[in-house]
Amino acid sequence: MNPALTAQEMLQKSQQAPQWLIEDLLPVAGVVTFAGEPGIGKSFTALSWATAVANDSYWFDWNTASMEPFQERRNVVYVLGEGFAQFGKRVESLDRLREPAGNSLHFVDGAGQGINLSNPASTQKLIGLLEPLNPELVILDTFSALAGVKSENDNAEVAKVYAVAQRISSMFSCTVVFIHHMTKDAQHVRGATAIRGNSDTVIVAKKASQSGLTLSTYAKDDGKQRDGEPVLIEGLFVSSDGILDFDPPMGRVYDDDLRVTSRG
Repeated sequence: MNPALTAQEMLQKSQQAPQWLIEDLLPVAGVVTFAGEPGIGKSFTALSWATAVANDSYWFDWNTASMEPFQERRNVVYVLGEGFAQFGKRVESLDRLREPAGNSLHFVDGAGQGINLSNPASTQKLIGLLEPLNPELVILDTFSALAGVKSENDNAEVAKVYAVAQRISSMFSCTVVFIHHMTKDAQHVRGATAIRGNSDTVIVAKKASQSGLTLSTYAKDDGKQRDGEPVLIEGLFVSSDGILDFDPPMGRVYDDDLRVTSRG
């Protein structure tokens, strides 16, 4: 296949509907930054994504199999840069209260394996761990723990790390998600502009006005969605059982394109 596209082929490509791993949220074979302030529930949210994709099932009201019907569960790899030993409790709660992901969801102790995405040898080690699994989704939790950059504000350093994520995404045709932090005022994604610039999607988690959290890819929230329309998802919260749950707030419904619309 000739890698160079004609103008007509480029036009046809631009008119194709986006392909989603999770509808209107996680693009297929894209690089995603998922940012939020500490303790808001980012890892709970990412784990719920991982379980839904591994089970080839819905993530609450959002389909994870919009491309084509899958005959088998899909492999997901969750790389933890910290807190590996304690993370098992979250997995146990999710398996007990939701459909277990079984052998399709895999966890890597990033700290124990010495994963450093700024180091070529370490990057190759991670790729070697991923190769037998051929994952559909790779979650890197967190950017600060796994990137190995001297400064998150250094565009050149950060761009190299995102180039690694893009390489992994291309090699396995998988979606790669970095979990990251917001600035202290919780208004912007922390670090260099290269983080947003090299992300296909930026999802921002913010505290809801009452309780729980919202997810937004709107630019006004410092989100980004390269393909498709932006979304705002409300009604998410971490339950007392230690899992992410969803209860759409009164007065809000989601239209057929999963954009928030008002009832009133």
